[in-house]
Amino acid sequence: METQRFLTVRTIIATSVVLLLGVCIIFLVPLITRAGKQAIGVYVAPKDSTVMVDGLKTSDKTLYLTPGTHRVTVTKDGFSQSVQLYEVKEGKSSDEQVITAMLEPKSDDAKKWYQTNTGEYLIVEGVIGNKINHEGDTFRSKNPIVDNLPYNTMLYTIGYKNDPSDQSGSSIILTISAPAVYRNAAINQISNWGYNPVDYKIVINNERNPFTP
Repeated sequence: METQRFLTVRTIIATSVVLLLGVCIIFLVPLITRAGKQAIGVYVAPKDSTVMVDGLKTSDKTLYLTPGTHRVTVTKDGFSQSVQLYEVKEGKSSDEQVITAMLEPKSDDAKKWYQTNTGEYLIVEGVIGNKINHEGDTFRSKNPIVDNLPYNTMLYTIGYKNDPSDQSGSSIILTISAPAVYRNAAINQISNWGYNPVDYKIVINNERNPFTP
């Protein structure tokens, strides 16, 4: 009787260990395979289109891709084909990085299908609109000074351009167009807005007085 009870306890413990290992594997394997990758949402219309990423077919609605350029092909019989080189950037959220495609109906059957399934296209259009709005909000939250730009006076102009050294596209370089004598006036204007000029990269576009020949 004691032996049977001992075997039952051992069986319960062994089963528990196996289940625990199984749970650990279920949670750890995705974490390991997704390490260093970015989450990318996939939104296509028609939604049952075939999606190929770097030559591999996928039906996942969220992809985990390494930073860099990936070839994305979306196809469906009777519709146009979408081929795009999609750049995955590090540090971006899944709201900012989405793969979208809306295939144009070509065959008569595809055109008939489109007439009763325009909702699938509206969903993708909504995703694209949300992405654009999110990018604009993120950009302005990081660079609130752009709400004052471009700023023009008779003496100088202050503008901005994207900083090419920032692959995320969310950093800027301030540009000042002014003759040397008015540079400080432009920089003082930046201070008057409540921003510290030393926090920005500033490029002087020219030093020529626009009122002299």
